[in-house]
Amino acid sequence: MLYPTLMTATGQKFYTLHNKDPQDGVYSHAMIYFSGDLLMRDIGGSWLDLLVEVDVLASPAMSAGVTIRGEKRTDEVESVVMERMARILCLYEIQDMQNLVLGSFGTGVFQINVGMVARIWAELLLDAGARFEKSFDNVVFAVLGSQTFGTFQEVFGRYGYRSGNGLVSDSTLWN
Repeated sequence: MLYPTLMTATGQKFYTLHNKDPQDGVYSHAMIYFSGDLLMRDIGGSWLDLLVEVDVLASPAMSAGVTIRGEKRTDEVESVVMERMARILCLYEIQDMQNLVLGSFGTGVFQINVGMVARIWAELLLDAGARFEKSFDNVVFAVLGSQTFGTFQEVFGRYGYRSGNGLVSDSTLWN
């Protein structure tokens, strides 16, 4: 049900804002938060017997490929990505969400380095004294592709998370 929600007037304002200057690839920190969206299919695409109500946050990553071609350095890209990811976690914390499903944030078409994304999520959530270290009960990552999954597995493995311990190939990580 996310797509119809994004097609509403409010959703379209969000996209208009981000399409104003697509050349630099940074976009803005603006996000849309949907409460009570419905999941109708499972991860394999089969219809669920019971609908599952979830809250969803839409946040643009940044187009690292465009940004780097525009001569911004990798450390500038990392700074923007970390800020955006921290804002996502902050919004979920403010909404008192305890169980999250996160993604590999911009590592596909936007070309953000997978290792950097996995490391930033880990630093924000798992490092001793991290800002969000104790904010959530369960965090699961929807990670597609064996290479992306392998990178997440390697990074989160440094924190003791492995397959069978909250790490499942091509779909979930960390709980």
